Amino acid sequence: PISEEDQMKQAMYEQYSEIIDNASSYVPELEIPSMSAQYEYSLVYMDPDNPQIPQLLLKQKYTGEMDRISVFSFDKNDNQAFVIQTQALSEGVAHAGGSRASLQATNDGSGLIVTSWQSGTGQTWIHRYVVSGHDISSTTEWEGRIDQRPKDPSEIDIDWYEATDKSGLEQIAPSND
Repeated sequence: PISEEDQMKQAMYEQYSEIIDNASSYVPELEIPSMSAQYEYSLVYMDPDNPQIPQLLLKQKYTGEMDRISVFSFDKNDNQAFVIQTQALSEGVAHAGGSRASLQATNDGSGLIVTSWQSGTGQTWIHRYVVSGHDISSTTEWEGRIDQRPKDPSEIDIDWYEATDKSGLEQIAPSND
């Protein structure tokens, strides 16, 4: 018999794979002449109340544009993946205006940390995004100049995978013992 946890992991694996394989049908593409989106994904733990369920971050990339990141999660009650927010988050460098943003995960599953700043003034904002069920909320953790930014000890880099590389989903694949 397959454990409930393995059934949940199997459903999560299959549905997250489906979202990644069909990224452009889940995330509207920008109308940029002669450019098409590239996709990457990562699993990040952002829901402290459900530490066994990682959220799927789907990154839409265009050359010369900020990457747009959508957040998906998985409901263990009905074994269904769902979108929380599309294109809510950005990462990278804007081609105009000097906006910058970076994302870090936390090693304790306490949310996603988004640092955004203006290259000209150094004005910086740090927000923590936390998932709770079907909702996402953001709190401002810090505001100031980039050179005075405090380092959160729980911050870790996010491992991004090309959409064609399913190895990033291995952590949620059911165990085959």
